[in-house]
Amino acid sequence: LAAWIGSSSGTVSVWYDQSGLGRNAFQTTVSAQPRVILNGAIETQNGKATLVFSGGQSFQTTATTNQCVGSGTNISSNFVFQNSGGDRFLTNYSGYDIYAPFSNGVTYFRSPSEINTVIGWSTYSIGTFIRNGSQAAIWRNSSNPLSGGASGSLSGSSTMVIGLNANGKMGEMTIFPSGLSSAERTALECSQANYYTIPVLTPQIALGYANAIPLGTTTASLPYSYTTATNYSITWSAAAASAGFVNAGSTTLPAGSIPVAVPATGPVGGQNYSGVLTITNNCSGLSTNYGFNIYIIGNNALDNLNLTAATPSAVAYGLRRLSSVYTGAALQIRRSSDGEQRDVYFDSAGGLSLTSLVSAAGGGEATATTLAAWIGSSSGTVSVWYDQ
Repeated sequence: LAAWIGSSSGTVSVWYDQSGLGRNAFQTTVSAQPRVILNGAIETQNGKATLVFSGGQSFQTTATTNQCVGSGTNISSNFVFQNSGGDRFLTNYSGYDIYAPFSNGVTYFRSPSEINTVIGWSTYSIGTFIRNGSQAAIWRNSSNPLSGGASGSLSGSSTMVIGLNANGKMGEMTIFPSGLSSAERTALECSQANYYTIPVLTPQIALGYANAIPLGTTTASLPYSYTTATNYSITWSAAAASAGFVNAGSTTLPAGSIPVAVPATGPVGGQNYSGVLTITNNCSGLSTNYGFNIYIIGNNALDNLNLTAATPSAVAYGLRRLSSVYTGAALQIRRSSDGEQRDVYFDSAGGLSLTSLVSAAGGGEATATTLAAWIGSSSGTVSVWYDQ
């Protein structure tokens, strides 16, 4: 290439399809061809070859809508690119449009119903746009800034156009006639992040609350609705370990919920057992910790209310300890300054005060940190009032 190109520049007339299906992208107008070589040097971004679009370049493909969309409602488009704005980054001129972003800074994803939000693509990024049945999602660098409902179907012989009036660079682009699974998307984006040196965020998970389980039940579950993690492990508190809970080593994250092994003997009814869920992303090697509780259903006597087990309660909420055998948290509080949530325990007198101890971020067993030290001058609202 060096001997042939010399000190000339080079633009791309055909971008060959590597899928094996021969659906190449092409541009016959020289002035509309993206540049790949400038004055004898390959255009690069993050040390890798890239195509340069300067506002008037695009590719026409031979890939039709019917070839790119599965069952009329399933399609995933993935790019490694940067773009300061312009027209549609990918379109079929017939209901499928990705503006990433439009000139107003808003990213629009139509398939054919629309979701949109402000997302910056001015730095080299990994963008994945997924329509999967009745859901649509936009991912940037393995983070999910927007998801929403999707409706309508896509079909026909109209072909895809790439980079319409884009202002930026592109290293690769793939289209799948399916809604990529979390595992598929993660594998794809991990390869791209490593090759193009694009940093991804620390893993996140939208963790739900484990349902209380009857004494003697040997499995609980931690539900979640969204994650950027690939693996998880569990570390139990000293009290939980004494009751027979066993730490879980690194395991592939299953879809939807995480199974938690509960010992058949050892736990006591009416108690919370605290653990720390550590999630990791095999691509970045980063990890994040989340506290959680497994509550074993019991029938705590509300003896601090002068009642015995002969008067069982249906629920018992209090800002003081209502049962002397209850050792769990009183509340989970959300801090106004940053939205962080922690479990707050009763103080040594059995009440709630600024000397009450709090858990690590997300919840779990008490640490040496007091409520006063954690809350500072912020306000606090209650996200969970624990049943005693």
